[in-house]
Amino acid sequence: MASGGNAAKRMISEVLDKLSEECLVERRKVGGRGFYRRTILGITTAKQLKDVDDISLSKTFAVGDDGMIWKPERGNPINFEELIGQSSAKNLILKNLKWSQRSGETPMSMLLYGPSGSGKTLIAGLVSLYLGLPFISLSMADANSHELQNALELAEDGAVLFLDELQAAKKSTKDSILVSLDPNKAKNFVAIAATTDPGDLTLPLRRRFPLEVPLVEYTVAEAEQLVVQRAQGLNLKLEHGTAFMIARTARANPARIARLITESRMLVDEGETLQRRAFLDHLEQTGRDARGIDNIELEMLTFLRDETTGPAGMSKFVDVLGLDIGYVREKLHMLRREGLVKNMGRSGHTITGRGKDYLNSRSL
Repeated sequence: MASGGNAAKRMISEVLDKLSEECLVERRKVGGRGFYRRTILGITTAKQLKDVDDISLSKTFAVGDDGMIWKPERGNPINFEELIGQSSAKNLILKNLKWSQRSGETPMSMLLYGPSGSGKTLIAGLVSLYLGLPFISLSMADANSHELQNALELAEDGAVLFLDELQAAKKSTKDSILVSLDPNKAKNFVAIAATTDPGDLTLPLRRRFPLEVPLVEYTVAEAEQLVVQRAQGLNLKLEHGTAFMIARTARANPARIARLITESRMLVDEGETLQRRAFLDHLEQTGRDARGIDNIELEMLTFLRDETTGPAGMSKFVDVLGLDIGYVREKLHMLRREGLVKNMGRSGHTITGRGKDYLNSRSL
């Protein structure tokens, strides 16, 4: 609607303000963005002005509204057939969606859990495309109960409601979810929540999402396919072997792959091929090695080797190195996967023999 530029946007804004004053539309804030939808009075008025059969209370905002339609980034899959990896999760989700289509019931609410950056938002978006429904997304780390209620009211018109970082929601917001997603209450939307740690959720909250869908870490081979898929979508040419190097540096994590592909595009001009040597030089210049280990992780390993006499808990990393606890948790996860540190349970983490060897090799 606003493709005419700033003048068109101002005109649309003025019209919407007038419609709001007449109580024909209402503005709701969801996920930091404002959306307008017709009120009951607006629907009745529209019917009086023009006899249009498809204006109904069940569709109070346009399905074709760009603000409500999920759009994958270039290079990402646009359907489940193109989704690389996560075969078990994909199988479970598609069975839920196909059961819904056969039975006529709303798909069961789903809880996606797995490592950070493993594709939870992507999968929720693909669900919305599969069902042809608007996509409403909320970061529960930032949302309050009022914004959640706005999202729930919008979702009742038929949508996929994605609640990201569910474990980070405030208690009052979690209480609202318990009430709104009561399994005994009928609902017209598909609720999908995401978390990196389902163990942080209370049992009553987990029961609001009867279908739990675990996402697993990608293998390097799968990650290499992800690199090729994303690079092709962005018209980035890669020298043979570069895709594997990017996948390895990203530790086979989709979110890190996306960031490295973004960086890689800056290293070549349009139509040129990214050479392996150029990629390695870029890593060295930005404080990383071919394994993706950066200066912060190097500092954490050095801390464990030189400044502790035993296992160190996450609070020690926070206090001594001044790092955010969420950041520390993510970094330690990656270092464990590389076999450089070992989790000693409640005592904390300790450096492994492989970790010490790695530090010695870096000091040469």
